[in-house]
Amino acid sequence: MKKTSKRGSDVKSQPRRQTVQFSASLVDEFDPTSGCEKPARKSATQLSIRRKSHVPSDIVESLSKQRGNPALAFTAIVLIGVGLKVDWDSFFDFNRDGVLSSGEADALGRVAGIACVLVLLLGWQVFIYQAWENARYAQKTMSPFHQALKGKQSDEHHIDYLQQEYSNLQAQLTRKKRSSSVPVHVAAQDPESIAISRRTKKSQTVKTVQDFVRTGAKVDMTALLADHRQARLNELAKDIHKWDFNFFDVAEITKEPLAFTGFICLDALLPSLPTEFVVDKAKLLNFLTDVERAYRDVPYHNSLHGANVAHLVWSFCEACGLRAHLPSEMQFTLVLAGLVHDIHHPGITASFLEKAGSRWKTDVVFPFELADMELSILYNDQSPLENMHCAQAFHLLSKQQNAFLPSSTTAGIRRALVRAILGTDMAKHAETMTKLGALIEHKERNGKSHIPWWWPSSPPASTDPEKRTAWERSLEEEFVMELFLHAADVGTPSLPIDQWRRWNSMIQAEFHNQGDLERREFGVLISPPAGFDRGAGAKAQHIFTKGFMQYVSLPLFTQIDILTRVPDSAFVASGVDISCCLENLRDNIQIWEETVPDDA
Repeated sequence: MKKTSKRGSDVKSQPRRQTVQFSASLVDEFDPTSGCEKPARKSATQLSIRRKSHVPSDIVESLSKQRGNPALAFTAIVLIGVGLKVDWDSFFDFNRDGVLSSGEADALGRVAGIACVLVLLLGWQVFIYQAWENARYAQKTMSPFHQALKGKQSDEHHIDYLQQEYSNLQAQLTRKKRSSSVPVHVAAQDPESIAISRRTKKSQTVKTVQDFVRTGAKVDMTALLADHRQARLNELAKDIHKWDFNFFDVAEITKEPLAFTGFICLDALLPSLPTEFVVDKAKLLNFLTDVERAYRDVPYHNSLHGANVAHLVWSFCEACGLRAHLPSEMQFTLVLAGLVHDIHHPGITASFLEKAGSRWKTDVVFPFELADMELSILYNDQSPLENMHCAQAFHLLSKQQNAFLPSSTTAGIRRALVRAILGTDMAKHAETMTKLGALIEHKERNGKSHIPWWWPSSPPASTDPEKRTAWERSLEEEFVMELFLHAADVGTPSLPIDQWRRWNSMIQAEFHNQGDLERREFGVLISPPAGFDRGAGAKAQHIFTKGFMQYVSLPLFTQIDILTRVPDSAFVASGVDISCCLENLRDNIQIWEETVPDDA
């Protein structure tokens, strides 16, 4: 794709400020705790929901004032039936001579005209009533937040923020005034803070967080908690681009960390996207919510991990400077790949799937599914999990309520998105490192390397040098995206030590669960005992983790750092600064070496 915006040279010194703001305005019509519809009441919130409906608000208002009457519809049907049964010629033959006189014919004509007018009026009432019912149904089902709130206890403040963000956008587009019944004053001129003031009746009490958001500042512990969490979400949104950002803070505030992260990061990229790269925010919210639900409840490969990887690739772009040469639409694709790269992960490795085949001896219980048995066979043992992640992501994107991008745009980013996700397969780590070394040699020798780094891909058959350059540039972009997503996926050891310890305990819990499953399924462990045997001991597990840090994460980040320093100033990864990542990683390895447990 063609780059449409120029960026300044001081990319690292001036990171793009997050423009998203939080405010409090929950959807009154729906109860997030039950997914049930509440009795509607006229408010500013309802007006914002009407703006998000696919039925124009003025039509909804006019139809709601012209409700038809079902009794009239029934009357019309009865009259039509009676009219078809009656012999009108005999009825108006007053002298019973079998022939209608002129006076009798005139009377019949007048009655027929009156009947037609009556039927038309009744038919109009039926039409109005049906149209009003259809508009009401569309308003309910097509709301972008209906799917997010249905059948799941969602986080009130997160849904509130997303709803308000979309409402603000629609208000700017339609230039409609909000109702004054629930006044909300946002200090938009001060990006560092948001001041929210509401009016409430003294008789109203605050029983839930929703009540606080809806009715106002009645002094209550629940209200104070809600206000604190709202302010905390604002702080997290502003700092999410930083590499050392503590993602466990997000998990403490919201039950939907992936939707929270995805919306903030992708929304911040929208102003820099090409004009043809149109994003429907309402459908984006639906998509992110469905992605969050599609992640399984496993110890490590859950929605929190997906959100964290998306945050890390976003930090590569914003804080480290990858955005200087990577087009904005590819940045969007990279963050999107981070969000979905492990969607619906069963919490077991591909080696287990290949060994178990399609007939497991143990019962298939949560979090596993019968479809997991077929993954290895379905994808011929070639990255079965990663192929499944891609299929799941595009299946959700294909749904009408989730298609936030035009089909042509989705097709344009599909190749890069699929390649980035497939590149997270640890079975391909050695191949990735080999290509990375070949690319570094290719750049350092000005394209005169012994082995083409793009193998097994083939350059275009055309002799046109421009086509060859464009092809290689596109391939470099895709490979760099693959590299940085892979680095983010294995990059938790490069976070501050307290965060890395928590992530490590989560992956250990998942490995131990698989070790127990392997003993039940095969009778013995097929994975390294030091990492998968629950009884291996703290020292063995400590050494296993150190091996991952020292022989997987560190070489990858070191080679990427070398790649960013190649002499080609126009190269996609040129000038990216990952020194903070390497510094944390080396410090953590040193701490790990100094704190070996005593028990064997």
